[in-house]
Amino acid sequence: MTKPGSGWRVMAPIFSNQPGRSDTLTLLLAQFKNPIVLTLLAAAGLSLFLRDSTDAVIILVIVLVSGLLVSGRKEGLRMLSRNCWPS
Repeated sequence: MTKPGSGWRVMAPIFSNQPGRSDTLTLLLAQFKNPIVLTLLAAAGLSLFLRDSTDAVIILVIVLVSGLLVSGRKEGLRMLSRNCWPS
């Protein structure tokens, strides 16, 4: 039987001691390295090139909101691991 909170032992090292990952902006920008996100950004660029600004804005808003949600979740996990697990 495992003790309560033992699952954090797996998560804590991932978020606590990684150099270069401490900055929130770095976490946000890292979300845009995903090939699917890059494809969506290319589609938004193509929509702008074809003068279909409505589609381009919709795609860009979706990509931005998705990036903010994922980076916020990772930042929250990093802060939680710092508070729940002594380093």
